[in-house]
Amino acid sequence: MKRLRKDRLRDAFGRYRAKLTPGDFGAIRTKHFDYGVRICDLVREYPQYARETIRRVIGRGRGYIGVKGIGRVDTTDTTLRDPHSAKH
Repeated sequence: MKRLRKDRLRDAFGRYRAKLTPGDFGAIRTKHFDYGVRICDLVREYPQYARETIRRVIGRGRGYIGVKGIGRVDTTDTTLRDPHSAKH
């Protein structure tokens, strides 16, 4: 019963409380890791997201980030390229 509740809460988080779209999540990570774009430049390019949100996307912040349709993605895994392969 607890496991079912946890799964439902995680799914609801991905649908209603998430901050990022999967496309923006992937684009920010690709620009930072593959092209070396700095955080301050990413903040200017994505003004709809806070600096801390972008830091969490690239793994510098603590905790997790919510990605729409996927749910919680932990930010400590700096090798994560595909948000769909995240362990949530």
